[in-house]
Amino acid sequence: MKRQVIVVGAGPGGSTAAYYLAKLGVDVLLLDKETWPRDKPCGDSYLTSLYPLFEEMGIMEEMQANVSMVPTIMRLIDSKEECYDFDLQPWMIVPRRIGDDIIRRAALKAGADFMENFDVTELIMRKGVVKGIRGYYQNREMTIECDAVVVANGSHSMLSRQLGGFVEDKELVNYCWRGYYKGVEGMVHGRVEEIYFPDSLPNPTHGPLCMAWVSPLYEEGSGYASCGMTIPERVLNEADMTLEEMWNFWCTQTVQGRLHMQHAEPLDEMRCMRLPSSKKLQKSYAAGAIMIGDAANAAECAYDYGIPSAMYGGKIAAEVLKECLDRGDVSEEALKEYQVRAEANLNDGLMFNGIFRDMLLLKKDEMDRYLHWAKNLPDYPHIYFDQTAMKYLVEVLGLTPPSSDKKISQ
Repeated sequence: MKRQVIVVGAGPGGSTAAYYLAKLGVDVLLLDKETWPRDKPCGDSYLTSLYPLFEEMGIMEEMQANVSMVPTIMRLIDSKEECYDFDLQPWMIVPRRIGDDIIRRAALKAGADFMENFDVTELIMRKGVVKGIRGYYQNREMTIECDAVVVANGSHSMLSRQLGGFVEDKELVNYCWRGYYKGVEGMVHGRVEEIYFPDSLPNPTHGPLCMAWVSPLYEEGSGYASCGMTIPERVLNEADMTLEEMWNFWCTQTVQGRLHMQHAEPLDEMRCMRLPSSKKLQKSYAAGAIMIGDAANAAECAYDYGIPSAMYGGKIAAEVLKECLDRGDVSEEALKEYQVRAEANLNDGLMFNGIFRDMLLLKKDEMDRYLHWAKNLPDYPHIYFDQTAMKYLVEVLGLTPPSSDKKISQ
């Protein structure tokens, strides 16, 4: 079997790449090791920056039809239990098992072929050039040759590591713990809450990067919510607690935890995901291959949003591969064009999130100063969180503004 392009990983990035490749007339095969639709333990937010892609892919209406909540207010609760509210540019909260599958099916409608339960274990290399994949399809060994591969199978991708394209900074690794609950109390529909760990928790967790979060789902008063926790790997190790122990401590031993979770019951098992992130795009190309999304360590490091960089990276990868295939040149030098275009599109957002993380999210006192400063602005609380944070970094801390209008949350 021989194909033009194989895309490994049918998450948002891989499915977007497959969609645009198929629309450009490329013969593309999309592979994934899971049975679809599948769930994913990280959050269910599809940010506003994705809307242009949803419109292009013809899935905007279907995504909107499956929205479980559109947040319009972000409430931050600091370690002293003080609340700060900010307006949000509304985005969509859609369960990942539904939203990701809508994106995958768009690729199939565009003409991509799809094989699930295909565990790709290695790239076939000939004279340093990727020439196909090898793995197990429904537990049977299979090899498929191709002209190029898009590696989009997540942050644990052995294929990206095989190419030397994944560089992990352990200081930028977070753990995410998420589950769906009923009986959650103290919520306001349309308001998501990010709750910084209070001083009653172990000392290493006293930073704004360590937070629990509560997002109400469905109609007002339903009591259904997506709940979870984000905490840096280093902090978790220093606290000498497992993520489950930290979650249970927060639920039972803190004011906000008891307020929300005292009568809550899980609807499914809590799921954990290790999330490496980055302050800039790593090298994402090799002879015969492009790496996108989490496989290229492209999640931003402030709040670990990875879907926008994965999907925009997927579109850019498709465009570059089409041009290179038309010329019959998928050499490393030719595919370097992906890096150039992806950096131009993604790096401002990644780098500014890195600054935001280093200057505010890792500094409890500075974050407190920012929140008090924001609360005293004339238009508070009707101000946007991301725009206000950028304003503080530029006007108060003297940061040089980014060269584009990329938002922190993007």
